[in-house]
Amino acid sequence: MKFSTSPILVLLSAVSLHSKHANAAVSSRTLESEPMFCSRHMDCNECLNYGCAWGGNGECHDTCIPDLACYDVFIFPQLDIVHTCERAEEMTEDEAVCSEQDDCQECTGTYKLDGSTCEWYSDKMSGLKWCGTGGCDAFGNCGETTCSSNAINQNRENLPCSQMTHCSDCLENDNSCAWIGGSCEVSCDAIADAACYSESTFPEMDEEQICWMYRTEEANEARCGAQTNCGDCTITQKLGSSDSCTWYSFANAQGGVCGTGGCGITGKCGVSKPEGCKARRTNSFLGW
Repeated sequence: MKFSTSPILVLLSAVSLHSKHANAAVSSRTLESEPMFCSRHMDCNECLNYGCAWGGNGECHDTCIPDLACYDVFIFPQLDIVHTCERAEEMTEDEAVCSEQDDCQECTGTYKLDGSTCEWYSDKMSGLKWCGTGGCDAFGNCGETTCSSNAINQNRENLPCSQMTHCSDCLENDNSCAWIGGSCEVSCDAIADAACYSESTFPEMDEEQICWMYRTEEANEARCGAQTNCGDCTITQKLGSSDSCTWYSFANAQGGVCGTGGCGITGKCGVSKPEGCKARRTNSFLGW
């Protein structure tokens, strides 16, 4: 019998091929049996997809931890994983805003993204007081939306606009002040080219609605501004709206900036749909 190839080489090749298949099978079994620890997941959607719990601290846990905001597939059974994670993000933002308030009046005058206010907590045992998002904690401390008379500055209405440190206080001050860029001013003319919130600007709204609108728009500015490319920008949904953020391309350079939408004073408009990212754009972000 004649061989076109040495029988020894044929035998060695067969052994080598068998060895490769065996190693691949072992490798496959190793990967399949390797445990997926919850702490490895750095994204809320991925975390919940693996049956883990997403903590308010931005970490994935095996299960919910006491005294820590927690989100899993059971907390909002009417929502899918994507919308549960969106709700978790909103609640985390609310927690951050409420926790910054250090007195009852500021706390209960601060609006969350759903339009309700933060709540003021007092622990009678320890004497601790703090601002939270609402409800009762594990120790039975429940939040309040109104302050006792001794917690309110009775002379608030007599303060000048510049001393008002919160939106609702500013607009309640005889309806004459205006809230601009996080500060209380005597009128919308105080700061040029800045978004102004006052009862004269929005006569159909009360101060609570105006301040809620301000907070939502501020949150959307931060939410959209965090996106660094057209694709991510145009798939990011704004809070309190079904609209997405808008991408504005630089006029004479690569790149751009993500904003909340609209056209600038020069008439340049951005791209708000993912498919628009593929088209050639000459939009300038200047003046938007």
